[in-house]
Amino acid sequence: MLSFRFPRLSAVVLMTGFLIRFGLNEEELNELIECIQKNPLQHVQIKGMMGMASFSEDTNLIRREFRYLKSLFKHYQSLQLPNFEMKELSM
Repeated sequence: MLSFRFPRLSAVVLMTGFLIRFGLNEEELNELIECIQKNPLQHVQIKGMMGMASFSEDTNLIRREFRYLKSLFKHYQSLQLPNFEMKELSM
């Protein structure tokens, strides 16, 4: 019997302005969510978010970036959108 698991994805959020990193900024994340809501991807579920802070010794900058990611996570978690469970936050 063939077993199939649905892809479980995390939205990678770009928290810095570095062009060498890949991810979504807040506007692109909103566009992705709108697109998926208009054209549901039956076998794809977004389970959380992941972000990487700036490579810096400035702990205040790093804290601000992680607080920003956590606030985005809580916002999208509260919307309870289909295909967006938002159970995992990886920093």
